[in-house]
Amino acid sequence: MMFSNYTAGAGNIDPNDADAQWSWGENAGWFNFDPSQGSGVTVGDSNVTGWVWAENIGWINLSPSQYGGVTNDGYGGLAGWAWGENVGWLSFSCLNTDSCATVDYGVTIDAEGMFDGYAWGENIGWVNFELISQPVYRVQTSWAAGSTLITLSSFTATPKAGKVLLKWSTASEINNSGFNIYRAESENGVYVKINAGLIPSQGSATQGATYAFVDDGLQNRKTYYYKLEDIGLNGKSTMHGPVSATPRLIYGLSK
Repeated sequence: MMFSNYTAGAGNIDPNDADAQWSWGENAGWFNFDPSQGSGVTVGDSNVTGWVWAENIGWINLSPSQYGGVTNDGYGGLAGWAWGENVGWLSFSCLNTDSCATVDYGVTIDAEGMFDGYAWGENIGWVNFELISQPVYRVQTSWAAGSTLITLSSFTATPKAGKVLLKWSTASEINNSGFNIYRAESENGVYVKINAGLIPSQGSATQGATYAFVDDGLQNRKTYYYKLEDIGLNGKSTMHGPVSATPRLIYGLSK
């Protein structure tokens, strides 16, 4: 393919090096979201930043200072405006102009990180991310819609006699289903899940929560290592830790 000579940029597009970095403009040709020069494109939880290279119209800035740039609602729904140095504004959603009743369009990112839909350029017409009719027009990011967004405030392991008390606190939780605890006998060893069922999420996007779990039946004077896993509503997970503790007999205390 003619694009194989390009090298990856520094953003989070085309994470599998599968040439998943191209959209198509009906009047402008190919748009490269992972150009060999510049910072590339980065999809974040609230916006999309960086620069796209279009073969016939030059650079497209996804984060211009005017109008706030291209935004992400956290679930993969893009909106806002990009700016082309030679072609003007590029809209990523009909919501930008309240035109959805007459012309319904927009760009989304699904749970696999694939872009889909259409953007509209005031001077260049449609830019196609549609995967159905042209599978070669595809842009993929390592960011995924519906990802679990956990702001972890603390994760601690406190030794007790024959057991370890695990505590963790969050500042916020978005799309979180719950948590699992994993234990290993060395820091780089095999971690095995020790909770019988998922520990349900108690937090929200605006409020965190505090959790506790007791791992008992342990050997005193032996160090154990723990990792905390959060599970998103879409099944994706993130690991935190490890932390460690060494159970010991504490004289004068029974618990």
